Amino acid sequence: MNEDKLLYLNSSDIAEVCADIDPLRCVAEALRQHAEGTARVGDEGTLRWSPAEGQSARTLNMPGLLAAAGVVGTKIINANTGNPDNGLPRADGLTLLFDPWTARPSVILQGAQISALRTAAVSTLAARLLQNGSPIVLALLGAGKIAETHAALMAKYLDIDSVLIYDRIPERGQILAEKLCAMGSCFRRVATAGAEHAVSQANVVVAATTTTRAYVPYNWIARGTTVINVSLDDIDADAYINSDLLYVDDWQLITADTQRLLGRLAREGKVSGPGDSAPARGRSVTGTIGQLLARKCPGRENTEQAALVNPFGMAIEDLAVAQAVYTAAVSRGLGTPLDR
Repeated sequence: MNEDKLLYLNSSDIAEVCADIDPLRCVAEALRQHAEGTARVGDEGTLRWSPAEGQSARTLNMPGLLAAAGVVGTKIINANTGNPDNGLPRADGLTLLFDPWTARPSVILQGAQISALRTAAVSTLAARLLQNGSPIVLALLGAGKIAETHAALMAKYLDIDSVLIYDRIPERGQILAEKLCAMGSCFRRVATAGAEHAVSQANVVVAATTTTRAYVPYNWIARGTTVINVSLDDIDADAYINSDLLYVDDWQLITADTQRLLGRLAREGKVSGPGDSAPARGRSVTGTIGQLLARKCPGRENTEQAALVNPFGMAIEDLAVAQAVYTAAVSRGLGTPLDR
């Protein structure tokens, strides 16, 4: 492509090349560089507003650098809680990659698919690192695009027997169940369930909702279960404080966030960061996912330990996936060159 052009990859371009990349390898490398200190996560720029009564909108701008891989860019992800009622995705955005030498933008990628894929990849990687026997009973809390992406990706990397789906809107849960059943032999059983039944019967739980009010108490979580909270506040404070193992991706991002429960618990002195002493009335984080991957923090030591993983979501994960997509797309001649 002419260097004076800026490449744009739309959702169709991205979908075409996603089969050619290994998203777990991409996010694992980003997390490994983060644990080694060769990756940088910039301060998150956030703006929130209410476009209509009862709606909440926000835009996030998250820059990142993977120095060892020569990847730098930013993730822009926007959302409006009222979009689904109007037939639109709740969240959408763009991922931009920059030339590491000149800092000029080199490619713009439609961001929603990349964000969903890297989210599921981080969860799948964490589930593999903390795997506690097989086959797996997977509980999905929330039945949106993120949950669907998790189920499809986890089916490739984990031995999943059954899937239990909870959504506050039962019809939405049933639609996802039908989609997963259509995947053929990936799962022996797919069913909708109440929240308590889904959590208590599973040994891997993925929370992927938009709730800001916790509703999953610690006593729902069976011994030996891995809970991955990729949404906001499904899991209550007791679960964070009492789980045997607690992992995050970046402690500074979590403590700086004013919305999520774990950040509030940190500011209240109930949870401290990896390597810090546990508070008198709380606990410390076991480690980051990158440290777990690099074996720089304790992992699962027995089958009875309940593990809670709370990934905030780092832009470097999106950038690692975006770079792999960009490389594959260029090799296929995909994308639309834009005049600068």
